Amino acid sequence: IAAQGSRIDAQGNALRQEIAAQGQQTNARFDHIEQTIAEQGSRIDAQGSELRQAIDKQGSRIDAQGRELRQEIAAQGQQTNARFDRIEQTIAAQGQQTNARFDHIEQTIAEQGSRIDAQGNELRREISVLTRWLIGVQVTSLVALGTLILLRLP
Repeated sequence: IAAQGSRIDAQGNALRQEIAAQGQQTNARFDHIEQTIAEQGSRIDAQGSELRQAIDKQGSRIDAQGRELRQEIAAQGQQTNARFDRIEQTIAAQGQQTNARFDHIEQTIAEQGSRIDAQGNELRREISVLTRWLIGVQVTSLVALGTLILLRLP
């Protein structure tokens, strides 16, 4: 019995040692897993930090591009407004020139109308003078004819 007890004790000790060895292996595996998880967590944190930095850089670039676009759009708007102002000034100047031309044309027409009226009045005076002269000539001719007729009568 003592021999069997010793064997059982030896087997128990061997099992204990085997369980202890397996426990150590299990603990080593858990330690390795925990270390791997910690390393991966650190890598993930580093990648997350790099990603946040990259996003921040892209955000800064996007903000800068947005400012540049806003400035460019504002500059183009000012150029467009300046062009419209020049066009409006050109139209106004051309309108003034056109009005001046029309005024000159109207003045020329009025002057020509006055000349035509003056010429018409002059022609009327000449016709009146000629008419009086013709009447005078006719009257004189009639008087002369009458005189001749009277002189020839027996």
